[in-house]
Amino acid sequence: MAKDLDRVNCQFYLRTGVCRRKNHCTEYHNCPTISCTLLLSNMYQRLDKITPGMDAEGNPIDANQIQEHFEDFYKDIFEMLSTYGEIMCLNVCDNLAYHMDGNVYVQFRHEKQAEAALKGLQGNLYNNEQAIRVDYSPVTNFYSATCALFEKNSCIRGFYCNFWHVKKIRRTLMRELYNRSRSRSPSIIRDRDSRKRSQERGDHRVDRDRKRHERLRYSRSRSKSRSRSPSFRRDRERSHERDDLRDRDRVRHKMRYERMSRRSRYRQSPSRSPSYRRYTRESRERSHERGDHVWEQ
Repeated sequence: MAKDLDRVNCQFYLRTGVCRRKNHCTEYHNCPTISCTLLLSNMYQRLDKITPGMDAEGNPIDANQIQEHFEDFYKDIFEMLSTYGEIMCLNVCDNLAYHMDGNVYVQFRHEKQAEAALKGLQGNLYNNEQAIRVDYSPVTNFYSATCALFEKNSCIRGFYCNFWHVKKIRRTLMRELYNRSRSRSPSIIRDRDSRKRSQERGDHRVDRDRKRHERLRYSRSRSKSRSRSPSFRRDRERSHERDDLRDRDRVRHKMRYERMSRRSRYRQSPSRSPSYRRYTRESRERSHERGDHVWEQ
């Protein structure tokens, strides 16, 4: 019992959602009962599964062909998952390790959307060929799960790294997919319906805008009449005079402070003190008696 109490949570499982030791790990793998993030294990079947850049027969594959194949898969899986709710982020791992090969991580906006996706996808077939395995994932921060060295193209572990090597897609495709998913979300639809209802109530809004415009006109005319009154002009002239006097006093105070500072510097200067002048006069007389001035000439 004491041995079980000493076990801690697996940091790899908490950060990346998977662990290479799986059930043989000596640390806990606490799978959440509810989460906004789902893990679809080994979903992406890449063309160069055995050797990067080579097919199963050893022939080279064009990089553009690999990218097109991946973007078609990304678009298909994104549209399939977006039917359950708004997708915040969707990442596909480019790792070749057995526990991360082709993993798809999707993060929904709400937990209910992730729960609906889990119930709807569990046990189904993708393209009538591949069984879909869906689980909740403890990953909440996709940035911490991504390999920082891979982003800098300097990961020494390569495709067998234990952190995510996220495969990229074109920005235009990403913008198109995420905008489409956002437009399907219930919150956006609710806002759109409220705008339609407000447009239907346009007659009430016209009356409200007309009353607001009348209030603004009345306030402006009142301010103009007040500015033309003799009392208002007299008060304004007095305020300007006070401002001028205040500025003049400020300039005088500044000039006085500068004069005082110059006097203090003059008084504190050692070259102006009587003791310093007496010392220099005596030293000059002694040097004259010694004949130093002859050598100076």
